[in-house]
Amino acid sequence: EWAATQPAIGTETTLEYSEVELPARATPNPVSLFIARAVEGSELSKTEVARRLGVSLPGLSKWMNPRYSTYGVDSLRRITDVLGLRLEVRLVEENGKEVA
Repeated sequence: EWAATQPAIGTETTLEYSEVELPARATPNPVSLFIARAVEGSELSKTEVARRLGVSLPGLSKWMNPRYSTYGVDSLRRITDVLGLRLEVRLVEENGKEVA
């Protein structure tokens, strides 16, 4: 990160550089990737999908963003309904045993 120090009158500006630790790239959310593929493969335009979902185009884009991961079940149900898909939710124990 670069930072300039305010020089005194008649002196030169000094630039200092310090290392900034950047967060590791997040793994793409597979749900977002699936939604993006489904929207892109749909016969509907993104604008029409957004209209039918009752969201803005930026709202739809947020759901398609591979870094987005806070979907609610109601939102997922609306998305799948508009795209002609079926939503299935499974509850699975850590050992892989399905509980619901």
